[in-house]
Amino acid sequence: AGSPMQAGYGAAKAGLASLARSVTAEYSREGIRMNVVTCGPVATPVAQAAQAHARLDWIPMGRAASSQEVADATVFLASPLSSYISGQSLVVDGGATAAGPFPTG
Repeated sequence: AGSPMQAGYGAAKAGLASLARSVTAEYSREGIRMNVVTCGPVATPVAQAAQAHARLDWIPMGRAASSQEVADATVFLASPLSSYISGQSLVVDGGATAAGPFPTG
């Protein structure tokens, strides 16, 4: 079973995705766009220390994302290259969502 923190984290991510869709519907004509970057595991020093023995074989790419890979996705969404993208969630998870289900503990 998941912890209450996992439930809250999942609810917050879903709330941001819903907010992005609402902002898009309401403010797009004013040139305001909103998108969400949804990440799987990211190899930061803190995460690596906390999950030193965690297995990542459930991720099709077999590894956590680098912080640069997440930054690159964010820069793309903030750039003119994504000027017609709004109200979306860009999933940066090495294919984990496609493979599902996720480990819970």
